[in-house]
Amino acid sequence: MTDFVSGNSALEAVLDLAANAPTSPSFRNSHCGEILAAHFIESQLGYRRLYSKLTLTSSENTNVHKMDGLFTNTGHQPFRYLFVEAKTSILPTAATRTRKHKSGILSQMIGSLNTYSLDDPRFEFARIRDNLTENFSEAEQRQIRSDLTPPGPADLKLLGVSVTNASTVNRDDDDFILTASCAAPFDYYALVVTDLASLAAESYGYWDALKKALT
Repeated sequence: MTDFVSGNSALEAVLDLAANAPTSPSFRNSHCGEILAAHFIESQLGYRRLYSKLTLTSSENTNVHKMDGLFTNTGHQPFRYLFVEAKTSILPTAATRTRKHKSGILSQMIGSLNTYSLDDPRFEFARIRDNLTENFSEAEQRQIRSDLTPPGPADLKLLGVSVTNASTVNRDDDDFILTASCAAPFDYYALVVTDLASLAAESYGYWDALKKALT
């Protein structure tokens, strides 16, 4: 249920996760988008999750100001690594009718990628090295620990992912991403859903029912 191996029972692990799950719609929308982005990277791009920012939240309705995730593809030599920044939007809303994101989440994404490209990632690398899960074989763990020893992986790329409603797809946003200036090269995927707010509400509704049953 988490990135890291725990000595807790399965029930205690679920209860711990339930205790920190967001309750406000805005945080649920954001976290739902980040989960969708992670699922896409794992299921469609063939990467495996090493680290997720969502597992670092210490209470409900909080965010951790770090890169959203680090993923690895162990099917290549050297292993490939992705630092991922995911941004989500439920536009348009009754309060904000705009259907464009270039001045909102896409601009924020470029800003985050700029920041992370200049940051020292040694803290994140050390956290991952010390908490590799049993999902990786012993040989993979040795290689990952070696790769994450400073200065870091030889094949490490930045990836931006946006999760938005399909009704907001537009050429201006495409042009912005294609021409935006960033301190480091990055790849980008745009994921679209019919209604992110409704999807988040439905998904967390199941979680609310589970949490109620367990407490």
